[in-house]
Amino acid sequence: MYTFSKSERLCNKTSIQNLFLNGQSISEDFIRLVYLKSNQTQEYLKSQIVVPKKNVSGAVDRNHIKRQIKETIRKNKFVLIDFFKENKIYMNCAVIYQSRNKYPSYIIEEKIIILFKRLISKLWKIFFLWFFFQLYTYIKI
Repeated sequence: MYTFSKSERLCNKTSIQNLFLNGQSISEDFIRLVYLKSNQTQEYLKSQIVVPKKNVSGAVDRNHIKRQIKETIRKNKFVLIDFFKENKIYMNCAVIYQSRNKYPSYIIEEKIIILFKRLISKLWKIFFLWFFFQLYTYIKI
């Protein structure tokens, strides 16, 4: 549960291109989450961490930020995975760091948790509307 193994990382080139071409995004201050439902049924959540060289020029700083984000995802992904398991949703996502400044881990963790909760509420609304539409068409017939 509290791992971030190779199978949980988004590595497939076509999946990454598809994510950035067709995915939706939500932002919280300096972090953006791009997400897209997946057809693969191996892992409920596959994620990628992006820290652009344009924003953070030093490799040491980029790697440090990636480690902070990776640790936050590792510790808090169970919130998403539990929701995905209940609703049988498979999701690809990318966490993009969009600031030139370095922030402490607790601020990054706070922002990512907010993004996860907003993603769940957004998906819940879509699922809820789909369910009532199906119910309405069933009753109407």
